[in-house]
Amino acid sequence: MFTRKRHLRFGFSPQSSLANYCLAESLFRRQQYQSSAYAFRVALQGDGAPTWTGVWSYIGLGKIFDVTSQRERALRQYQLAIDTGDNTRGALDETQQLLQRPYDLPVSVHSDLSNVNISLPDKLADKSANAQKQ
Repeated sequence: MFTRKRHLRFGFSPQSSLANYCLAESLFRRQQYQSSAYAFRVALQGDGAPTWTGVWSYIGLGKIFDVTSQRERALRQYQLAIDTGDNTRGALDETQQLLQRPYDLPVSVHSDLSNVNISLPDKLADKSANAQKQ
C-alpha cells in the first residue's frame, strides 16, 4: 500500500487524482491488483483533477474485479462509471462493452512461447548442434 510518506517520496501530493490514477494503472499492468485498487480508490477521493480520472478509475476497479472473478462488484463499478456521464477517450463506450462481457487480461507476448518456431541460419544451427553434443 502507498502511504503519505511514499507519495511524498515519489514527489506527488497524496491528493493528486492524476498521480494516483497513473500509479494505479502501472500497478494494474504489473498485476498487483490489491495495490492498484487502493490507488484507484485514492484517485477517486483525491482532488478530482482532471475530471476524467473518475470515470477511468471506476473502469479500472471494474477490471480488477473482473480479473479476480468478482463479476458483481465489477458491474457495480461499471455502473458508477456510467453514472459520471464522462465519455472522455471513449470511457462510456468501453464501459458498455464491459457490461456485456467481462474484462479479460490480454495474452502477453511473453506468456507462451512454446508455439514459437525459431529457425537459425545454417551456420548458426551447425554451431548450436555441435555445442549441444559437447
